[in-house]
Amino acid sequence: MTNFDQARENMVECQIRTNGVYEEQILDVFRTIPRESFLPVDKKGVAYVDEDVRIGANSFLLEPRVHARMLQSVKPDADDVVLNINDCTGYSSALFSTIVSTVVTINDEHCALEAAKHIWDQLDCNNIVVFDAAPSTGAPKHGPYNIIFINGAVAQLPQTLLKQLAIGGRLIGIVKPADQQHGVVTLAECTGKDEYTSTKLFDAAACYVSGFEAEQPFKL
Repeated sequence: MTNFDQARENMVECQIRTNGVYEEQILDVFRTIPRESFLPVDKKGVAYVDEDVRIGANSFLLEPRVHARMLQSVKPDADDVVLNINDCTGYSSALFSTIVSTVVTINDEHCALEAAKHIWDQLDCNNIVVFDAAPSTGAPKHGPYNIIFINGAVAQLPQTLLKQLAIGGRLIGIVKPADQQHGVVTLAECTGKDEYTSTKLFDAAACYVSGFEAEQPFKL
């Protein structure tokens, strides 16, 4: 039988801390939130492997070290309102819940979050709000957001989501154009109305988020 508490500690010390994550608050949430609780029974045994966990054709859980580095890079704060895109398990929202003011999570056909709601209740994650929408749409009526976190790859930084940032807000995701095997974690910041800067942070591999896939070139 897997000792999940020990596996979680090993994940933090051997995968996350050794890959440049040093903020104790970030380390603590990964140490505290039970990753295995958000996975189907047949996937719990691989909850702490150092790679993405595929759940379905378009559903997955980000690799721990990539997830943690992205979370640290976006610098969540206690007053932040977060739009969490493509959280197909509820785990990513639970991590944010312990740090920020409010988490807005998108629920669509690939991210059935009914089971996650019960786990959130058990963990006292009572600041998560779920809206039914497509990831590519976001939730503009409930913005603007201080953080938009994309759990996966996009072909390019999505303008529809950038426009939902507050001034000073940050968006992070893995940008992977069609001609590349691996993506680059990219951090964008809203510096003014319709004005943004972007910074490439580190290489990462991940599946595309539904609605943000790269267009494949036409072949005869």
